[in-house]
Amino acid sequence: MQVGLICEQPGVHERRFAAAFTEAGHDVLFVTREVTADLPALKAVESELAARRGLLFGGPLTACAPWASPHRNLPMVAVSYAFDVLLQAGEDPSKAAVMRQVLASADGLVTDCRTVLDACLGMMGGRTIPSVCVLWGLDRHAAGSSETIRADRTGRGNVFISLRNFTPLHGVADTVQAFASVCPKLPSARLVLAGSGPGENDLRCLTHDCGIRSRVDFLGSIAEAEIPSLLQRADIYVSSSRVDGVSISMLQAMEAGLPLILSDVGGNREISEENGPIWKFPQGDVTALAAAMLQCAGRNSGNSDPWRKYLRQHANWQANRNAIVGLCESTAARYWKQPPQAP
Repeated sequence: MQVGLICEQPGVHERRFAAAFTEAGHDVLFVTREVTADLPALKAVESELAARRGLLFGGPLTACAPWASPHRNLPMVAVSYAFDVLLQAGEDPSKAAVMRQVLASADGLVTDCRTVLDACLGMMGGRTIPSVCVLWGLDRHAAGSSETIRADRTGRGNVFISLRNFTPLHGVADTVQAFASVCPKLPSARLVLAGSGPGENDLRCLTHDCGIRSRVDFLGSIAEAEIPSLLQRADIYVSSSRVDGVSISMLQAMEAGLPLILSDVGGNREISEENGPIWKFPQGDVTALAAAMLQCAGRNSGNSDPWRKYLRQHANWQANRNAIVGLCESTAARYWKQPPQAP
């Protein structure tokens, strides 16, 4: 089977999906924003996929717009990236209309949490299609996996870390402002920002204006293989994102045994204190975020591996990706009226 992997540009998620299909014996052809903007190139890709009885797979939902028609000549499994249905759909009626069209014509659906799945179902007006709802998960076979390298956090310090990129979507400025307000009470605390994006200069200026520039480390984008060791040198994971499904960076922080401070949005709401040490705050409420930082600072969870059960049950990428690939194989088989490929 050949898979046309729809994406705006290949990133972490797209490379993971591509590897999953490739390791299952399928060929992958990236269908990027540049391809969809070039009509002859797009038609060539569609012809190749049809000739090999392949399918279209990917997201966010708005990226699937060129195929939002029941009359296309290819099967399509759409992927919601959370921000599409949880944020864009409410802010932009034209994008919401496109998403509804995509969901009305898709042959399958992939989401990473129940909150996102429910939002998609709500836009489908009662229509049901085969779907898979799994966490993007942790790749236990990836270089640098910290599955067996957890630090002893007894008597840990107050190194806060954010792995979110510097975009309005991820709200890192809230983390910086909250950290600035707790610095007088936590004289040894530091903030590590491992990310990049168009807001970096503004964030650097903000740390200077708040008088905390010397206590904030800007590390830039970090390679996936280096993240586990970086997290072992941190104490508390913070995300003040405007919207989330279940982020990979949060799962990586869980794997490292860190307590979490999360904005109370999207898939974050599905994680409870019963799963591990977690503090939540209303998104955009810097005062509440600062209070959570103070509450979490210096506390020992009492368990060097507090998230083990949750991760074991939900975050095995090897198992979860097999479910995604299986959905695509059965979708293509139904469309082309072939028996599913043997595992």
